Amino acid sequence: MPGLRWADLSEHGYGVSLLTDAKYGYSAHGGTLGLTSLRAPTYPDPLADEGSHTFTYCLLPHADGWRDGTVAAAHDLNDPLRVVPVRSGRGTWPATRSLIATDAPGLRLSSLKLAEDGDDLVLRLYEAHGARGRARATLDLPATEARPVDVLEEPNGISAAPIEAGGWEVEYRPYGVATWRLPMARRTEDG
Repeated sequence: MPGLRWADLSEHGYGVSLLTDAKYGYSAHGGTLGLTSLRAPTYPDPLADEGSHTFTYCLLPHADGWRDGTVAAAHDLNDPLRVVPVRSGRGTWPATRSLIATDAPGLRLSSLKLAEDGDDLVLRLYEAHGARGRARATLDLPATEARPVDVLEEPNGISAAPIEAGGWEVEYRPYGVATWRLPMARRTEDG
């Protein structure tokens, strides 16, 4: 899973996930889940792990399987919410707003960004639970259609889907990544 660092040890009705923001060396043996904090290599740099190291880890016990919260918690740890202070003022947006949502719990937002070659938005989702299916994606922005593209933002031969009632149907596959180019409706002088 892109950028996430976690491991899980579960049985029916109980489990524990080990999350970290910087380490990848997990081990499991019997009922023990471990995290290697330093490798102590001697080649090619004998001084590679010397000095001060800072990282965060947490244990996340859960009653159900890892699909019911571990991925979201790993996202929260590895990509925390960034607070951007702004001056208060009059605006038209509500106090809370979801720009993108899906009705499939395993579909996760990877990125929402400007296209490399224009004013369109590029949306990338990935499936994190090993499932396949169809879901409805909703977008609270004035996009006109969802054009499937590859990771280089080039057309991939799949037809565009019109965005109707703020959303469109997406097909997903286990651990797959899907990317769409979203042309924005142009504003006129009247609105």
